[in-house]
Amino acid sequence: MTLNQEQFDILIHKLEVFGRKQPNVYKLRLALLATLGYAYIFVILAATLALLTGIIWLMLTSRSFHTGAIKITIFLTIFGLILLRSLWVSFPPPTDLYLKRKDFPGLYALVDELSSKLQAPCFHSILITDDFNAAVMQRPRLGLLGWQQNYLIIGLPLMLALTTEQFRAVLAHELGHLSGNHSRFSAWIYRQRSTWYRIAKELGEGGNETSWFIFEWFLKWYVPFFNAYSFVLARMNEYEADQCAVELTGAKNTASALINADIKAKFLENSFFSNIYKQINTEIEAPKSVFTEMKAAFSKKIDSTESRLYLTQALAEETNNDDTHPCLSDRLNALQCLPKNQEQISLPTTIKVSAAREILGTALDNLNLRNFRFN
Repeated sequence: MTLNQEQFDILIHKLEVFGRKQPNVYKLRLALLATLGYAYIFVILAATLALLTGIIWLMLTSRSFHTGAIKITIFLTIFGLILLRSLWVSFPPPTDLYLKRKDFPGLYALVDELSSKLQAPCFHSILITDDFNAAVMQRPRLGLLGWQQNYLIIGLPLMLALTTEQFRAVLAHELGHLSGNHSRFSAWIYRQRSTWYRIAKELGEGGNETSWFIFEWFLKWYVPFFNAYSFVLARMNEYEADQCAVELTGAKNTASALINADIKAKFLENSFFSNIYKQINTEIEAPKSVFTEMKAAFSKKIDSTESRLYLTQALAEETNNDDTHPCLSDRLNALQCLPKNQEQISLPTTIKVSAAREILGTALDNLNLRNFRFN
């Protein structure tokens, strides 16, 4: 069963109402649904092993080894091995630029500090990418059985666009998704959402037709339904992650990080990259380093009229069911940082020292960016 957008929206609306009226019952049902995924697989595995054990026991006690029984035993053995193999779905590690602790001690020290304060798990690797974003990623090394390997993925453009305190707020938000200071249940569901989605994707595209055949009908129903049922909690988790940022950096820095990031993202999309593409199409020599130009662009103040336009556009956006992230106005309102008059919101000022420069130091100049898309 694949939910279309209309069915998805109706279900989300019902669950939002239900979650507000009976939050504990909603979470209990969600926990049972999350457990169902594991139960389905382990029940099939247990039934297969029980049947295999029973047939072998009967053959040994009766000392009768019929050809049919031997064939069934071989079939069940192969089937059981395939089931066990399916539990170890392979998840490839991310392929962005890995940052070594010895080369970027300031960044690792900051992440260690925030992780400790939020009781978040340690990160095995920090990667840098060319996206205007930051994210945490957990890679289950044993497939459904877990043993998570934690990655923190940071977009260099985002670091160039924010002050250090604003960037701290962004990191605190991302680490907040896995925080032990807040709901461990929410963090568990956060992991389950991404894990089941990727398991369905890997089994569907991995070329193991037998494994996919075993799980196909279940995953086609389970993954979309679990995604919809957990959507409400996932959105609540975004607000909880914002509160983690407030706890460590304050509401003002958290709000300014949200505003600054939204305006700078729109600036990159509508102004900066359009100029870069024009240079590529019209000039003999393309820009040698987009990130060098980006650093220069972010070191200057964006025109106030342009910034105000981007802010107006961002505040006009509404929260929808295409993304678990609430819109900017809803997040600012939850932080109690949304004035009645939009003109009272301060626009981003000139950043004298970006988070990238202050945290990465001279290592920023030595980053190997040749594999980045826009370099």
